[in-house]
Amino acid sequence: MNYPIFIDIEASGLHSGASYPIQIAFNTEDGEIESFFVKPIEEWVYWDRQAEYVHQIKRETLFEQGKEITWVAERMNECLSGKRVYSDAVRFEAQWLDALYSAAKLERMFKLKELQDLAYRMKQYDKFEKISDQAWQLTSGQRHRADVDVLHHMKMFEIMKKIRT
Repeated sequence: MNYPIFIDIEASGLHSGASYPIQIAFNTEDGEIESFFVKPIEEWVYWDRQAEYVHQIKRETLFEQGKEITWVAERMNECLSGKRVYSDAVRFEAQWLDALYSAAKLERMFKLKELQDLAYRMKQYDKFEKISDQAWQLTSGQRHRADVDVLHHMKMFEIMKKIRT
């Protein structure tokens, strides 16, 4: 199946301009998912315990398993350059991508679009919540992990595509 590109980002918190990305995942058009933790730079110190409770990612994990920000930004540009990339939270994820790319001193080479825009284009907008619920029933893994959330979006697309045919 030829998938649209989906992205999801987990962050150090939601309620501060000081929050930053800690896990990023996206899929390829053939359905493979790339996922990696992001190693915080020295200036990235904000950490919201409530956010940690939701995503279940420890800050220590980022230092042990995280990729350097420049590597992450370059890898994303390599894979996503010129592409339309769908997110279920563009406002937040654009902010975290801006933090990443600014810190890496690189330009983001792809555009974010709302996942709802894809549903609208596929004439499934009125069924969006129902499709999301159905997709969660088909998605294994812990919600609020970037790779699992991307898989959920892919399942949503499969359902929308099936409804259209």
